[in-house]
Amino acid sequence: MKYLLHPLLWLIAHCPISVLKGVSVLASWLNWHVIGYRKKVVTENIKRVFPYKTKAERKKIARKFYTQLLDYLLALVRQRYNKAPVLNKNIFYKNPELIHTLHKQGKSIILVAGHYFSWEYVNTSPQIYDYLIVATYSPLSNKFADNLVKNVRQKYGAVMHNSDKIYRALLEYSQEEMLTMTLIVADQSPKSNNLKNWIRFLGQDTPVHVGVERIAKKLNQTVVFLKVTQPERFVYEYEYVLITDSPTEEQPMEITKRWYAELEKEIYQQPECYLWSHRRWKHKRPEKTSF
Repeated sequence: MKYLLHPLLWLIAHCPISVLKGVSVLASWLNWHVIGYRKKVVTENIKRVFPYKTKAERKKIARKFYTQLLDYLLALVRQRYNKAPVLNKNIFYKNPELIHTLHKQGKSIILVAGHYFSWEYVNTSPQIYDYLIVATYSPLSNKFADNLVKNVRQKYGAVMHNSDKIYRALLEYSQEEMLTMTLIVADQSPKSNNLKNWIRFLGQDTPVHVGVERIAKKLNQTVVFLKVTQPERFVYEYEYVLITDSPTEEQPMEITKRWYAELEKEIYQQPECYLWSHRRWKHKRPEKTSF
């Protein structure tokens, strides 16, 4: 089966963008009316965050989200089977001078992002920066999907490391005096045995991972938020937002709260681009737990 799938994906990857847009709209319509992939989770999440919107407005966000999700999957296929010059026609970096300046200053970077479409295209950045680009990942249960994501993230020169082992890897790079820029998509919900840290996010009590903050402080690495905007579908503009270049001087949770605030602004601007299909608020904050 997989031997038939690769030629099919190659053909899809080389279709004109206009065709991919049509495929995405058709597939998202089919999902909404027939398949219903995580439809209940998506609609409940959107209702929680936007209780002041009408039912029709929330439905519009949900429908557009599914189109964005299909766009994201097709964009992954484009990355897997195309070369950087083809992709770069759809990628724009708003302020790359910030990254170049930090490199000249001899500072390694943690580039933190949320699950906001599309964070994956930034993995082409080894083509334009002098940093060693490090990409984190958590293994997926589906082997084909796992291989696809890993291939996409390291195809253009990025080095892959398991999320659970990223601190050790960055420590070794630091000891070798190698400057790194590490992309960490960090807005996942923690497991039930790790609900120690909470913030207000999108109007909800939200448990968060603080790994970015801890690594930045231990290794004294600059934290930059990756802001994504879409001028149009399949076109992505990246802007780098400096969170802190003095992490050891920041108060506990301040770095985490600051980059989550940037993600929140991003979501309110284009809510359909956020990954609403995960149960982000399945845990309840214990009464004695403070923010």
